[in-house]
Amino acid sequence: MAPRKAVVMRKDNCDALLAAYDIMFKKLGMNLKRGMKEVCDAMEDHLRKLKQIRSRHALEAMLMKEPELSPGQLDAHIEAIRLLPRQLRKILPAASREVAQKLPYDRGGRPRRLNREQCKALCGQIGDLFVRGVKLTVAQKRIAVRQGVSLRTVQRAWRARKSGLESSDSEPPT
Repeated sequence: MAPRKAVVMRKDNCDALLAAYDIMFKKLGMNLKRGMKEVCDAMEDHLRKLKQIRSRHALEAMLMKEPELSPGQLDAHIEAIRLLPRQLRKILPAASREVAQKLPYDRGGRPRRLNREQCKALCGQIGDLFVRGVKLTVAQKRIAVRQGVSLRTVQRAWRARKSGLESSDSEPPT
């Protein structure tokens, strides 16, 4: 599937939107700069109020304190609410990317089969067998069977015991 080419607004559509803004703000007795500032301030005030809402009851209480809306204003509010899911769909991917960038990355790899204490006990058991005269490879195989882990896991723990003695902060590899 070929990537979609970014589509930009046509000049005539842009001019139509700008004319609509100019007409609206002229009716309100403002220029574009002042009108946009007023709109942004009103939206920020509305957003501040909405952030305090935690329940349907709180929303109802806030709405009951607002002045009565004209039928046109009510229709505009209802239409804005109806369009809200579409607006959120546009906003959420960018917001989730920002949040994801702040989270730590997954270390990846398979989870460790043995923790540090288990590795220490396992190495002690291997050492006990080795002291009794059992060959190292045979001792590792026996312990792997007893612990229900692979021979390779036991070998990794045995190999990591030296670094574990030097630095107790490091996790043994699995």
